[in-house]
Amino acid sequence: EYGELHPLPELVFTPRPDNSSTIEYQAPDESVPLSERSPAEATATLTPSLEGQGAVRICARRQPDLCGRANYFVDNGAPIIELTSPEEDEVIIGEDRIPEVLVAGTVSGQVALYLNEVEIIADDNGQFSEALPLRFGYNTIEVAADDGFRRPLTRVLRTVLYAPTTLTIEGERVEIPDSLTLRVPPKLLDGDPPAEPPLGELATYTDIAHSLAFMIGLIDPSGLIDSDLSDGNTTTLRVTEASLGIPEVNFIVQDGSIEAFVRLSDLSASTTGSFSLEGINIDLTGELSVNISAYISLSPQVIDGEVVLVPGDSGIAIESVRGVMVDPVAQALIDTLTSAFRLAISGWADQLVAELIETDLPNVLNGQVDSLLSLVSQIEFDISDEDLGLMIGGQLSFYLPGQEALQVSARDGISIKMNVIVEGQPVVSPEEGMPEETTPALNGVPAHISGDIPWPANDEVGFALPLSALNAALYQVWIQGAFNIDLSDQVPAPFNTLLGGIHLSSIRPPLLVDTPVGDPSAMALSMEGLILSVDAPSQVTPPDLALRDDYRLSLYFPLTLQLDESSAEGPELSLALPESPMIRIALARMGGETPVIEPTLIERSVGNLVLPELEDLLVGGLTFPLPSAVIDLLGLIGDRGIALPNLSELVISPRLTELLRVDQGWLVISSGLSLTPR
Repeated sequence: EYGELHPLPELVFTPRPDNSSTIEYQAPDESVPLSERSPAEATATLTPSLEGQGAVRICARRQPDLCGRANYFVDNGAPIIELTSPEEDEVIIGEDRIPEVLVAGTVSGQVALYLNEVEIIADDNGQFSEALPLRFGYNTIEVAADDGFRRPLTRVLRTVLYAPTTLTIEGERVEIPDSLTLRVPPKLLDGDPPAEPPLGELATYTDIAHSLAFMIGLIDPSGLIDSDLSDGNTTTLRVTEASLGIPEVNFIVQDGSIEAFVRLSDLSASTTGSFSLEGINIDLTGELSVNISAYISLSPQVIDGEVVLVPGDSGIAIESVRGVMVDPVAQALIDTLTSAFRLAISGWADQLVAELIETDLPNVLNGQVDSLLSLVSQIEFDISDEDLGLMIGGQLSFYLPGQEALQVSARDGISIKMNVIVEGQPVVSPEEGMPEETTPALNGVPAHISGDIPWPANDEVGFALPLSALNAALYQVWIQGAFNIDLSDQVPAPFNTLLGGIHLSSIRPPLLVDTPVGDPSAMALSMEGLILSVDAPSQVTPPDLALRDDYRLSLYFPLTLQLDESSAEGPELSLALPESPMIRIALARMGGETPVIEPTLIERSVGNLVLPELEDLLVGGLTFPLPSAVIDLLGLIGDRGIALPNLSELVISPRLTELLRVDQGWLVISSGLSLTPR
């Protein structure tokens, strides 16, 4: 102003938000000429005290004030989480252990801290400690720190395996005693009569008694015993035609045995012949009707690995003999209880029914039992994919170990316990595709302690299988390298130009586990120990770990069992994924100073890249046809003839009602049976 130096203005610094920074400013010495001052003498130092977006407003007090604003962003880096407990891939085995684990460690920075998506509190030193309840199987522990600025969140994944016991597997085969339990309730033996079929069709039966009565009714009685009743002296008598009518069959299950009751209320026979008495010939031509009842005790036994109903005590009672004879004298003879004619007919009926209940009934019934057991004789699994170079398969086979596996009681019906053999295909090239050894070692398949089977409250056939048997099958799939997959060719553009390859490997076998109470899915597939390796474009052979990042994956698939009747080859049972799986992913090891590809891109693409492959392998490989058994009626009845010439088979097939129930380590399927003649 007229060549004179203005006095220094007062500078006011205002941080935003409040207390977000401290500012140091030393006004310059006014005695120093302006031309000799350095710019540093008029510089303030701002030191942020909070992360995130900030600003400072600077005003020179004049009339009017002169103001300016500077914006900045502060990021001290991602929070650092250090877990001291649990150990990586910790294994807790033993029913005496308390099923919980301590999650403890430290975290840096001012953050919100979450344990499996539930907020927990760290102290002023960043230390935290929480007890986490454990469930059977893999327990995924995810600790995430959110400082409000850095995305994605800092995550640390740990897996703790808890199981009361383990099932030892050595080689390609393992036998599990008393694994499959088949429950046949009394109602399946003797239930409700069949529904009235449409005109011109045969009924479909839902119990063995009514189907057995139908099959007995097919037998031609003339093929059972000799129809010539002549005494070689005074009587010539022959049964020319006979019919069993519509038999009635009932079962009563006792402790240790089954009582079978057969009633023939319309056993009919046509007779020819004559009776000579003191020169008088009596014509024995006529039509007879006999009412007869019988019972037989059947003892279920295991013989040569098969369930056989062995006949025991039996009894037969002739209720009535009636007839319409051509000769009136013959009519009087058939109406007289002590006549030789009536006694001959009663003896014929007695022998006929004795052969029927002592031979044919056990044979037909044993044929149905064999067919029923054949429904659960074997389950095959095939997880193969030509594009991924996987040829993996195996089977679960079931057999009866001995008489102790068979129980018969009046309350529960028949219970059959079968041993399970789990077999996998041999690993042709152990060096290729095999899972890496893990520490600590698993030493077998995690399993529950076998307890009582949680049968549903219904009168259907029940199949109970321990999860350990299915997990043994998954172990065989895993040991053959099913989840060691090169996914490089599956990477879509433009990501394929940003990396040199991507590989999935598994250091732990997958596990089927039961779900918490209230979960809409009956069970779940838990996959832990999955390592997704991402290579830089400059990767070499053999791989340089400095050019590779490893991500740890945790996958949890809710599962249900569904019935598909659309297949041309017949109904199929398959695992179904009713909802999207739960995915957790964390950077486990970074080869270089920076990631090969941004972790956010990995998180976004892992679902589209990895999940379809795993779903195709698991769901497609664990689909199997719904078994049915066919009884050859001609082979079973033999040369005795059959009443319906166009009928040759009885098809036994499951009629699923309650598809799936998983509880206490048991997988239980309830099913009725449909017995359909054709």
